[in-house]
Amino acid sequence: MKESITLSKPLAIDDKEIKKIDLDFGNMTGADILKIDAEMRVTNQGHVGTDNIHFNAHCAARAANMHVDDLSRLSARDYMTVIFTARNFMLGFWGMEQETEQEASEDSSGILEKPTEE
Repeated sequence: MKESITLSKPLAIDDKEIKKIDLDFGNMTGADILKIDAEMRVTNQGHVGTDNIHFNAHCAARAANMHVDDLSRLSARDYMTVIFTARNFMLGFWGMEQETEQEASEDSSGILEKPTEE
C-alpha cells in the first residue's frame, strides 16, 4: 500500500530538496487515525472524515512521515495530488483497478460480451 508521487515543484525541508513523496498507508494503524482526530480537535480543524481536507492532509502527512505544515508548503497542484491520494485510500479506492482486471481475467468463459444495442 505504497504510492510514490513525483512533485512538479521540489520542496526544501531542512536544507534538503524533496522531489518525490512516498505515501506508505500500509504502516498506518487505527491509533494513527485516533491521533489525527485528537490533533484536529485541539486545533479546531473540523471532523474526521474523507470530506475534510484537513483530515486528508493529516493522513497524507502521517503516511509520508512528514509534518503537516511541511506538506502544506507544496505547490497547489502537488498538494492536491497528495491529499486526494490519501482520500482515495481512505475511501477504499486503493487498488480497485487491479481487482477489476483480476476479476475480468477470472471470468470462467473467457469471453467478454458486447453490450446489446436497443
